[in-house]
Formats: sequence, C-alpha cells, structure tokens
Amino acid sequence: MPTREDIVVAVLAARPITPALLYWLTTFPAENVHPSRQWGNSGGTEMLAVWRNQIVADFLEHTDLPYLMMVDADAWPVPRSDGIIYAEGDVCGVHAVGRHGRRAHAGDGEVGAHCLRISRRAIEAIAASAAFDPARGWFAFPTAERGTTITNCEDGYFCWLARQAGFHPIKVAPMGHVVQVVAFPGPGPGQTDLKFVSELMPPDQSPHLFNTNPLARPHCSTTLGAQPCPTRMK
Repeated sequence: MPTREDIVVAVLAARPITPALLYWLTTFPAENVHPSRQWGNSGGTEMLAVWRNQIVADFLEHTDLPYLMMVDADAWPVPRSDGIIYAEGDVCGVHAVGRHGRRAHAGDGEVGAHCLRISRRAIEAIAASAAFDPARGWFAFPTAERGTTITNCEDGYFCWLARQAGFHPIKVAPMGHVVQVVAFPGPGPGQTDLKFVSELMPPDQSPHLFNTNPLARPHCSTTLGAQPCPTRMK
C-alpha cells in the first residue's frame, strides 16, 4: 500500500492555493512536495498539456519515488481525500465536480487530472506502448477537422493511453473543487440558494464566455484561455 513517503506531489496552479490544500500538503514529507512556480510566458490549451508532460518528465528524470501525484491549486481536500494516497492502483483519481456543476470524468475508466496519482510503472509502460506518440507525450489535446476542433481534454487523452497500455484508471476518493457560484437569498431567514453559473445561462450560450476569472479552466470540450503555472522539479 502506498504511503505519503512514496509520493512526489506536484501542484499545478492558476490561482492561489486553497487553505485546505496548503494544510494537506504539510502532511507529506517536505522534500516530496514541489510547489508551483512561474514557468513559461505563453498560454493556451496546448500549454496545459505541455506543463503536465513537463511534470511527468521531471518526475522520471529527477526523482526515484514510485508515485507522482498532480493536484490543482483549487482543490479542497477533506479527510476522505486521503484515500488517493493509500489506494491500490496505478492510475487513481478523485470524485470531483467541474465548473459546470456536474461530476467531472464520471465514466468508468476515466479520471481527471484535478488530483491524479500515477505510478512510475504506469508512466514508463505508457511511454513504451504502441499507442504512445512521443511528439504528444502523456497529456495532449487531440484535434479533428484539420485541427479546428478539440476532441478530448488532456486528462481524457491520458486515460485513453493508460487503458491502451493495460491500466484501468479508477476514482478512489472525494475531493472538493473551488468553483464560481451565484448566491441568492433563500426562502427563509439565514438561508442561501447557490447556483452554478452554467445553471443560469441560456442553453445557447457558454458560461465560460461570462466567467469573470480569466484563469478559470473551461470544460474539457472547450478552448482554454488560461495560463496555469506548473511545477518544475530539481
């Protein structure tokens, strides 16, 4: 069974790290935690995949621990989130709600990179598999229609590669996600009614067009205008 001592933790940040995540990181050995830092000065969908690939490559080159865990800065761990530390499995993710207000990557064999733990064994096996494209790496945004349409998000592509290499991604624990909601007065004193932005938008309009956070990441099927700042390992 994995332990905290077996895991390199890399934080991918596009916004301040949540207080809950800051505390959670202190429960890991300090030398295992690689806080996010500015790297690169260009943004866009493809750069998110590049930064995740850089984290994986740095993990392989500069560490010898058996597990890598990527976690986004807007994650909000709860006590049960520790399940991703101790779970048996080579590709483990969390149950999380996306910015659209629905479960993200809810399908069987699908996990998101919001908090993702991968074994060194899986990373190396994926790179050696027939499906692996060295030009794309472990994370990529595949396209169609002469490159004009994104067909999958970077974590969905990674899960596809993992399955092709014989690994079945599993969701093992809940994890909170700090997202934008709109608050309305509730029906009674002291009550509040919370709505996701996507619940309030007309069906023909994307809530991402009206997102006031310029670094907020859209749903997987849309274009990313954010510029997250990844971790680099030394």
